[in-house]
Amino acid sequence: MSKPTPPTPAQLAVIRKRAKTQGQMLQTLRKLAGQSGPVAAVGVGLNPGTLNAIENNTANPTQATLAKVAAYYGVGIRDLFLD
Repeated sequence: MSKPTPPTPAQLAVIRKRAKTQGQMLQTLRKLAGQSGPVAAVGVGLNPGTLNAIENNTANPTQATLAKVAAYYGVGIRDLFLD
C-alpha cells in the first residue's frame, strides 16, 4: 500500500487553523488523502478501532503513534499539534 500524497503547506495551515482538536486534525488529513478509516489505519500500522478512537478524541495517541501517523501522511510530528 502506498502512502498518500502529503498535504501542501497551505493545506496543512488551513487544517491546523480550522481543527478544534487533534483528532479532528487527523481525521481531516485522512479525508484529504481520500481514505477510509480502516485503509488509513492499516497504512499507519494501527488497529482501525484505535485510529477511530483517536480521531473521535476518546483515546490519546502516544508519541510513537503520532510519529507513525506523521510519517504516513508526510508531515512533521509537530504539525500534528494544535497551536
